[in-house]
Amino acid sequence: MIKYRPATAADFELTLQLKAHSIKPYISEIWGWDDAVQLEYHKHDFVAEHMQIILDRHDQEIGLIDKVETRKLIFIKSILIDHSVQRSGIGTKVMNDIIQHALLADKPIELQVFKINIIAKKFYQKLGFIIKGHTALHYQMIYKNGEIV
Repeated sequence: MIKYRPATAADFELTLQLKAHSIKPYISEIWGWDDAVQLEYHKHDFVAEHMQIILDRHDQEIGLIDKVETRKLIFIKSILIDHSVQRSGIGTKVMNDIIQHALLADKPIELQVFKINIIAKKFYQKLGFIIKGHTALHYQMIYKNGEIV
């Protein structure tokens, strides 16, 4: 069982650590990991109002969801799960919760995933996302009511 709580400004350090404990290998491979650079990016990108902290059944903070919802769509900026609990079904539960919300709201979900993160790409495709475009580093993916778009 997982739960969610809204992020607050006090979660700045926690969210930075979750980033390091989840996607550092991919960032290291693409650009190289530099703690000072990542801190500056995080200062720029941290918007607590867009985030939820993922909690396990013991209320331990194990991940985060960073998403923006507009009248027309849900854009997932990040879903980060601490490496210690990855591949345990938490990401699937989180995504199924988001998909259910999107279906009820009749909104598509968009996200992007690093091209080198083959596991994440396959994960999203298994859930019904399709690739709608790409950049040099990312696949841009969409889920729309389970339909091919």
